[in-house]
Amino acid sequence: MFTILGFYKFKNLKSLNKVKLVLHKLFLEKNIRGTLIISREGLNGTISGKSKDISFINEKIKSLFNLILISIKNELLPLTMGTLPVTWAWID
Repeated sequence: MFTILGFYKFKNLKSLNKVKLVLHKLFLEKNIRGTLIISREGLNGTISGKSKDISFINEKIKSLFNLILISIKNELLPLTMGTLPVTWAWID
């Protein structure tokens, strides 16, 4: 089963190139797909992958950017061939 994680956070970020390289490597290793925008003003992303890999990446993103997860909302989205689990996260 695949999970989708959508998130955003406005925060002054530093060491963008270093973090980008770390996350890019992890995304490839864990077969994570989606979009992650990292800028000096914050980050915004929607990524998908196996549930255990998304949980791992979520923890890694929180640790790299010193973020605290404050709310998670799990949903099931209807598709023509079944349902898709979606996790929305608001981070602080």
